[in-house]
Order: sequence, then C-alpha cells, then structure tokens
Amino acid sequence: MSANRFTLLLLPALAACSASNSQAPAAAAERPAQLGMCASCHGVDGIALAAGNPHLAGQDESYLRLSLQKYKSGERRHPPMQAVAGALSDADLDALARWYAQQPRQGQRSAAAAAAAE
Repeated sequence: MSANRFTLLLLPALAACSASNSQAPAAAAERPAQLGMCASCHGVDGIALAAGNPHLAGQDESYLRLSLQKYKSGERRHPPMQAVAGALSDADLDALARWYAQQPRQGQRSAAAAAAAE
C-alpha cells in the first residue's frame, strides 16, 4: 500500500480522535448536600480517614453509583453502608458518585500539592 493511500485511510481516524479530545471537560461537580454522611468515613475529598475504609476519589462514576444503589437495595450487604445509602434519594446517589469520581486520586493530589508548593 502506498504511503499516500495509507495516510488517506488514517485521516478519518485521526480526525475522530482529535475531535473527541477537544471536547470541553465535564463541569465540576457541585458539592453534594449529603456529603457529610460519607465524609466521616471516606473523607470530603474521597481519601478515607481510617484504615480499612476504601478511598473513593477518582473511582469510576458509574461504578460508584451502582455500588450505592446496591447498598440501598440490600443487594450489597454492609450494614453501615446500607443504613447510609438507604437514607439517600436517587439524586443524592448521583451527586455523591459524581463528586467522588471527580476528586483527584491520592497520588495525583500529592503531585499537584508538590507542584503548587514549588
């Protein structure tokens, strides 16, 4: 295959990649009204405060939402999480999942803090 023909075949793929990468980033999540219910164990920024509690910062939003829904329905069993999730509306679950998904992971935060200190 000639170089020109190969280039012509790649152009649409490169254009698609360029277009998808140039989209505006998602708007920052608004601080959820019910964040305090989660923050006591998982931290406001999603970095757990105690050993054994999972960090939520930077996790996939869909996974977080689904996990919360499963705690709420009882499909996923952990009494403290079932009690918290059971008290939340679906809109609250969405807001919390969005918030924690948009928080930087612990390693990313450390790098950002170090860069800011320079």
